[in-house]
Amino acid sequence: MAHREDVPNFEAVELNAYAKNVDWLSSQDLYAGLLVSMHRTGLWHNRYNIFTEPAGRLRERSQPVQNAKKELEAKQAEVKKSLAAKTPGFENELAYNYMALQIFDLLSLYFCCDGYASDNQFKEYAIAPVRVSYDSDESVRLTIRPNGAGSVIMDPYPFDVSPVKFSARVRIVSPPNEKSEAACAEAYHKAARQQLNFEVSA
Repeated sequence: MAHREDVPNFEAVELNAYAKNVDWLSSQDLYAGLLVSMHRTGLWHNRYNIFTEPAGRLRERSQPVQNAKKELEAKQAEVKKSLAAKTPGFENELAYNYMALQIFDLLSLYFCCDGYASDNQFKEYAIAPVRVSYDSDESVRLTIRPNGAGSVIMDPYPFDVSPVKFSARVRIVSPPNEKSEAACAEAYHKAARQQLNFEVSA
């Protein structure tokens, strides 16, 4: 299965879409727009190095990406200043929520892209450090172990009920030989829709 960063990218189209997405969301909810903007720029900066595990895929970013990152981060600074003036403990809350968003993103990528040792068996994985609450600096190492086809064991277990079952509608797409937007779109639309089913246990 291809790594998501090996799929052809269309930088100019993506950068324009990222900026418009942040602007639209910020017009609906300024805090949500800030988090999404931080998520985007963080992905260009190894998630701002908040995790020791998993190791990031560091690579040189193009000048247009560096420019976009600088512009987005300048807007973020303005929004942070405005929101912090109204909310005690804002920086701590934002740091925790940014971390939580990164964990959900990593879990999504694990279950739907990067986490496979074979077609239906997961590989061992860990996320660390993970803060346990807003009002504590205590952190844990979240480990994931394969437990049969489509199933994993998490420790420490983060949910109230075990097991938790969920599914995702997907298309499994191999990168096309021709690295173009048209070829990638064609490969995507030709791939059959499938449902992947997962189970997470304590």
